[in-house]
Amino acid sequence: MSRAITTGRLTWAALLLTGCVSLSDGDRLWEAGEHRDALELYERLARSTDEEAPVLLREGLLRSVPDTEVFDPEEARRLLTAVVEGYPGSVWEVEARLVLDGLDAELERRRLEDETAGLRRRLETLEAQDARLRAALEVEGSRSGGLVERLEELHEESERLRAEVARLKTEIDELKAIDLDRPPDF
Repeated sequence: MSRAITTGRLTWAALLLTGCVSLSDGDRLWEAGEHRDALELYERLARSTDEEAPVLLREGLLRSVPDTEVFDPEEARRLLTAVVEGYPGSVWEVEARLVLDGLDAELERRRLEDETAGLRRRLETLEAQDARLRAALEVEGSRSGGLVERLEELHEESERLRAEVARLKTEIDELKAIDLDRPPDF
């Protein structure tokens, strides 16, 4: 365990024992990569403060960061929606809406990438079947009228999947462009 992480854990333990914690303590833990500890601190603060909006916003932000151990898009959505609905017209509401928009775009991008990967695997399977059938057709010659029909069906399915993959790639590129145009998260 590195010295910085050990120091961060000791600081975290001291904060918990004294009960004196603040948003900035959670922010420092977050910046140090101690996502679980930061989340626990934010959750404690949410139960013990009258200033709930900034705490809920931080929890939602932290839960919306992909590729972290605390990434939970459904919980992030719930927390950020609570800020939007509970604090209309506030600066927290504006920031929560921006993060919700970014979260939606990220989840849609991931869904499309997964769908595209599935279609690519299906296309590879169909192309392999197509190649096997073409080889069998050459061996069988003119006796394989049924294989010719199946080959044509597979070829049409392969072309349809190619078009679908191209369409999904275009959608992913458009979503990436939207993400690049979006203002950075705070």
